[in-house]
Amino acid sequence: MSAVDVRAEFLSDIDDWFCQLFATRIMAPLPKNARVKQKFIYFVEDRCSEVGCWKLGDETLGELFSEFLDDLANW
Repeated sequence: MSAVDVRAEFLSDIDDWFCQLFATRIMAPLPKNARVKQKFIYFVEDRCSEVGCWKLGDETLGELFSEFLDDLANW
C-alpha cells in the first residue's frame, strides 16, 4: 500500500478547482501569468494554516477566491 501525499493532494485540489473556475464557470482562459495561480495557492495555504483546517470544499474555495480578489485590489 502506498502512502497518500497529503500536501500533493491539497495542491491538486486547488489546481483542479482553479482550472475548473475558468474553464467551466466563467468560460475564460486561465490568466497568462502563472504566478496568479501560485499566489492563490499561497493565499489558500495561509488561510488554512490560520484556522487549522485543510479541508477544501467548493464553497470554501469560492469564498477564498473572493477574499483573494479583494486582497489583489488592495496591493
